[in-house]
Amino acid sequence: MKGFTKDGKFRPTENRSKSSLSKDDMKKRTRVKDWHGNTGTVVNGKAVDDRTLIKSLDRNEQSIDDQRKIQEKPYSQVAIWGSTVVGKDKSKEFEDFMKSEYGVRVKYLEEIKTFPDRDQNGSNIEGTGGRNDVFFSVHEADIPKFAVKRFTMDPPVRWIEDVIANQSEPLTMYPDSVKEYRTWEA
Repeated sequence: MKGFTKDGKFRPTENRSKSSLSKDDMKKRTRVKDWHGNTGTVVNGKAVDDRTLIKSLDRNEQSIDDQRKIQEKPYSQVAIWGSTVVGKDKSKEFEDFMKSEYGVRVKYLEEIKTFPDRDQNGSNIEGTGGRNDVFFSVHEADIPKFAVKRFTMDPPVRWIEDVIANQSEPLTMYPDSVKEYRTWEA
C-alpha cells in the first residue's frame, strides 16, 4: 500500500486522472503538505499530488492533516520575511512575537534558503544565495491591518504572490513547491 505513512514518508501509488473525480469530490478537497515537503490535495481520503495523481491512504496511516504545515483557513495568506531566521523549535515564540509587536495572528510554515543567482550561462554566481527566508501565514481577519504594518519591518514582509510574480519562470530564488502557497494571482 502506498501513500503518506505514520513516519511522514510519501509513497506514490496508482495513477488516476484528475478528470475521474466528480465535481462534488473536487469541492471537498483540502490542500496538504507532509513533513518532507511533498504537497498535494486530499479528496475523500485520497491524496492527489501536484501531478494530479491519486495516492491511497492506509486506514491505519496517520491523517495527513496531523502531519502538515501549510496554510489553511483562516490562515490562508502566505507572507515571506527575508533575511530572517526563526527555527522550527522557536515557531511558537515567533507567532507570539508577531501578535505582540504587530497585532497579527500568524502560523509559522517553514524557512527556505534562497538559490544562488545565475550568470548568462546558467552557472551559479559565487557569494550569492543562501539567504534564510521565513514563510508564514496570516489570519484572514488580520490581513488588512498587516498589509501596511509589514512595510515597517526590516526587511519588509512580502506576500508570496508578489514574490512569485516578480521572478522569472522557472522560479529563481525558491523551489517550485512555494507556488502551492499562492491563493491569488498577482
